[in-house]
Amino acid sequence: MGLVALQDPPKPGVPEAIAHCHAASIKVTMVTGDHPLTAEAVARKVGIITGRTAREVAAEDGVNEEDIGVSDPRVDAVVYSGTDIATKLTTPAAWDVVLSKPQVVFARTTPQQKLTIVENYQRRGEVVAVTGEWIALVRAQ
Repeated sequence: MGLVALQDPPKPGVPEAIAHCHAASIKVTMVTGDHPLTAEAVARKVGIITGRTAREVAAEDGVNEEDIGVSDPRVDAVVYSGTDIATKLTTPAAWDVVLSKPQVVFARTTPQQKLTIVENYQRRGEVVAVTGEWIALVRAQ
């Protein structure tokens, strides 16, 4: 019997950089190939997610996550997988609901989906900068 553990902590300075972005009214969206639960844990650790997801609101209400829509005003943070992108974000209106949330993480995404995310932020009039797994948004004036 054995146990193996792997930890890949965020690089030093990332939480501080995220805090500086937020202080400058820059929204940071995380886009990663990691599993959604891993992505959420990392996003919480660095300060990208501080609010409640639909999963958390559902747990508080004692209902299934599917019963809590992402448009629920109690949902501050969205964690969507590549599969969710392909199946749930099929219209501009659906994209607008997700991208309007203050805290957004996309996990298990393909390079094409990353481009689609950027294009949808741009369609909304956002100025987008991409670096590694992070998308920074500055409100268009």
